[in-house]
Amino acid sequence: MVDELLYPKVDWKTLMMHFLEQLASNDYSWLPPSRRYLSRGLCLPGLHSRELGWVVIAVDTSGSIDTDALSQFSAEISSLLEAFDAVIDVLYCDTKIQDHRQFERQDLPLEMQPVGGGGTDFRPVFEWVGEQGIDPCCLIYLTDLECHRFPENMPGYNVIWVQTGDGEYTVPFGDVLKLK
Repeated sequence: MVDELLYPKVDWKTLMMHFLEQLASNDYSWLPPSRRYLSRGLCLPGLHSRELGWVVIAVDTSGSIDTDALSQFSAEISSLLEAFDAVIDVLYCDTKIQDHRQFERQDLPLEMQPVGGGGTDFRPVFEWVGEQGIDPCCLIYLTDLECHRFPENMPGYNVIWVQTGDGEYTVPFGDVLKLK
């Protein structure tokens, strides 16, 4: 009971959605007005859109990733597209990028078909982002983190590592969320 109070378990999906909501760029509209200031007699515009922008999602397709984790993550990508207006590049990568798919809201429901099965190297995904010249609002990497091949330099965008399994690994940059 003490452990639960000191180390509360928060669902990784909730944490990821909260993180993405913070990144979403919103626009203002007079209809409806902001309720925060109406009680003070001020009529100011309120937020009305939830546009996330460009998201890169890397899926570790090495032999150590199971199909349950992949299907669960496919469902979460679908819910992300339902919640936000975004362009999502999905990269399937083991030691190299095996496949690339781009999804938008009109592509729902998503059907992910992972390709790979070899070892693991995180660097090709970050190299791909640099080669494409895109500036994503974030990169989400689904992996078991059983690899030590990280890029030498920290990227200029947010990185979320969604870890499958129970291993205790450290990453040189970004935030780690454990998939349960």
